[in-house]
Amino acid sequence: MPKNAVNYVKYSRQMLQNPYLLTLCVSLCYFIAWYFICIYMQDNSIVDIIWGTNMILNVWLLYYFFELPYGILLPTLVTASQSRLSLHIFTRKRNKKEDWRYANWRNSWGSTFLWRSFLQIFCLQGFLNWVMILPIMDLSGSGQIGIWQYLGIAIWFLGTSIESIGDYQLSVFKQKRENAGKIMMSGLWNYSRHPNYLGQIIHWIGIFLIMSSGNLWYYSILSPILITILINWVSGVPMLEKKYDDNPTFQRYKERVPALVPRIF
Repeated sequence: MPKNAVNYVKYSRQMLQNPYLLTLCVSLCYFIAWYFICIYMQDNSIVDIIWGTNMILNVWLLYYFFELPYGILLPTLVTASQSRLSLHIFTRKRNKKEDWRYANWRNSWGSTFLWRSFLQIFCLQGFLNWVMILPIMDLSGSGQIGIWQYLGIAIWFLGTSIESIGDYQLSVFKQKRENAGKIMMSGLWNYSRHPNYLGQIIHWIGIFLIMSSGNLWYYSILSPILITILINWVSGVPMLEKKYDDNPTFQRYKERVPALVPRIF
């Protein structure tokens, strides 16, 4: 067998024996493949849809190639939450142009658009997506379901429910013509300006708690930390609220309602 072929087989076996390396390679390849599709379709916002599908792909690859501590539990939970999220984004986006955030980048990046899209949108999101599923790659857990696992499942359910209800309420609100240009301030949105984001954070805290018995918990905890940072200070709340800087109605709403965690008193 040629030396190059031997090396290829060797590295392939090493990748299949390392959950971190396997999922990182799959994530980057998946997002890069979609980069070419999105460039062809002139719509980079499709990346929001594939965020969840990549997680589903990787978690089932982990289940197939490795013995996960809690068997089919994590693949089931991740599939349930991320398939709902991807379907929601797909339905919301269907027959619409590129999301305004990505359209603004397209216009402002000019001649650097192609390589900046490749690095800053697709490669970066592929890596961040991989960090989000770090808890599921920890194969050192005991596999015994105890209080932390039950608590994690309950918190996952709470977070997924908050996110789902928030998305549903906003979708119903936007479907009514009389609400065009108005700001959603009822239901869960009366207590949190972004209940769907709050649900996402709670959801990933639950996933971490389920897998917290593993020896590599200090890697796994990066997942809920990352989603909290992204939502609070990077691509979540700041980016979405920027377009309302000159909207007095939203500014009054902002003074009254917290961004994420509702006020108890």
